[in-house]
Amino acid sequence: MWLYKFIKTYDPANFGLTYALKASISMLLCGILSYYFFGMDGAIFATNASMSIFFINSLDGTNFTKLKYLYLYIAISALFLPFVKIAYDIGWLLIVPTFIWMFFVGISSLFNQNLNKVLSIANITGLVALIVQSSGYFELQNSLFGLVLGGFIASFMRTLHIGTYGKFTKKTYNLLLDDVIKMSQNLFDTKEFDGLTTKCGDHIDAIKKIFANKSASIKDERIIIHHSKSIFYLYKIEDIFHSLISLKRYFIKIKDDKLLKDVQNEIILNLTELKNIFQDKKVNITKNAFETVKQSNFSIFAASLSVLYNKFKLIKDGGEDNIVLDKKPKKSLKQIYKEINFKNDTVRNSFRLALSVAIAILIAELTKIDHGVWIAIGVLSVSRASSYMTKVVGFDNIKGALIGVCLGLVIIYFLKSTLLFLVIVLFFVFLTFYLKIFPTIYFSSAFMTTFVLVFSVIKTDFLELIIYRVTDVLIGFLVAFGVSFIFFRKIGEQKLTSNLLLVTLSLSKLTACLIHKNGNFATYEKAVLKDLNTYKQAVLEGDKRDYSGFKASLEIYKNLSEINSLIINLKDYIKLLKHSGWNGSMTFTSDINIIKTRFEMIEKKVNKLPYYFYDTLDDKVISEDKKIIYLIKLIADRQNKIANLV
Repeated sequence: MWLYKFIKTYDPANFGLTYALKASISMLLCGILSYYFFGMDGAIFATNASMSIFFINSLDGTNFTKLKYLYLYIAISALFLPFVKIAYDIGWLLIVPTFIWMFFVGISSLFNQNLNKVLSIANITGLVALIVQSSGYFELQNSLFGLVLGGFIASFMRTLHIGTYGKFTKKTYNLLLDDVIKMSQNLFDTKEFDGLTTKCGDHIDAIKKIFANKSASIKDERIIIHHSKSIFYLYKIEDIFHSLISLKRYFIKIKDDKLLKDVQNEIILNLTELKNIFQDKKVNITKNAFETVKQSNFSIFAASLSVLYNKFKLIKDGGEDNIVLDKKPKKSLKQIYKEINFKNDTVRNSFRLALSVAIAILIAELTKIDHGVWIAIGVLSVSRASSYMTKVVGFDNIKGALIGVCLGLVIIYFLKSTLLFLVIVLFFVFLTFYLKIFPTIYFSSAFMTTFVLVFSVIKTDFLELIIYRVTDVLIGFLVAFGVSFIFFRKIGEQKLTSNLLLVTLSLSKLTACLIHKNGNFATYEKAVLKDLNTYKQAVLEGDKRDYSGFKASLEIYKNLSEINSLIINLKDYIKLLKHSGWNGSMTFTSDINIIKTRFEMIEKKVNKLPYYFYDTLDDKVISEDKKIIYLIKLIADRQNKIANLV
């Protein structure tokens, strides 16, 4: 049972399972065909091409666009192979072209994200070629043919899916829509409705855990096509879920069964229409019953329905791409050229990675070890944008490698001479792909176990080789962490980030108090003030040599303080309205939930998780009171400034 729950936490719709099966089949097919036609040399590069293509981070665009970039990977890798011997023979001078190339790969993300993803994975193919060359024999023709054959087969397998949305989005959000449809069908049945509410709430929480998991900051969700939209749909359907709960009371209190039945049927019809989004069909939202309620005496019921129908419209517009999430304006070459300086994080990270890999190559040459290229691979596998994340990923990689070695040796000792051994090898190949969506330590364990098992078959001295590989991962981690720590560490970065997240969480809770009757506003306000003071101290104690970072942190603090003041103003104003018989609480609740969600999105951006963020709330705020609209837009404006600074 615990294993089932663990798997469902990271793979609730089995999308990772499907992807891993497809990747494993592709790798086996490429290996078998290339071995038959081009021998072992062809098989090595065919399987490497297949694995690389399935490890490429999610590409943006249509299937045709993705295929073009996958073919670009094949072309770049193929162009490098004829120069492998020259690169290997120039010795320590290899650090010069290595540094230049790695730096170019890094800054390519300023031009085109897809290009950066393809060039990054092509690095691995180049390093594999150097490893083969280090063995003393590199057969160019068969290696080249194997790479091309494997690349084309894997490209076809990688892009083999139907429709705009990936399996995760289709399966998961159809499941959630089915949940809220069933809730709508039972608005008159309290007992059944309550049971369905619990079930839907559990499903929403399970999906949220995928995006909230720390591993998502160092992993790519390869099956979640348009991951920003996946989050968008999750939060909008959760809004519908809460709206239905708030509407339930009217289906008990109002004594107009015909009107209520018409409303219920229209809600069910509209929810069913929303499912067409995931089949690339047109969505038609019906409002006849809603308009009837607006003309009736049930004004509060009409206001509650207005919130629900507004969510219908937002989801419909999102499906038709009228709402653009995580949109980045196109840049001219002149703008890109201006960005290439050391104030730009992308440029600094590119320099850091290039320096780390070049140092790895230099270490290999100076110490005369023949496995130096593996150190470079170790650098690539653990290197992240900060010394903190490099440390987290590095430790998980090392722990996973040690677990994998031990597990592999146990399997070899007991099962090496049996037929079951081959089945286990194939199973661990599958796990290597499948566990990519799980925390790093699980993937690293599976990868190293596979490595140990495969090399026990093809090399007699595999144990010495395995010890080298673990050592290489350790050296690679030390190089990557050392460069990040010594040259690019932002003093107090971890502390600042941690304190910023505490403030946003406190502000989110304070915001929620505006709509929850049992919320203790004074208690949460005290917590906000405490966290704000802690964050300010962390900023002042930080490294002021990084003036731009210091200035940005102070600006973030200023905006957080202003948001706190605005929330207090909003609370006082709402208190006055309630004394005068105010009946706009439902629309106000919807607007406050938008503000609350934006705090969550800031947190996701800080943690480098997928997120969506509107630049403006002009057509999203549905309250009618001008002062409420004014205050909410001021809060949203400060949130925008913070989101742009983190």
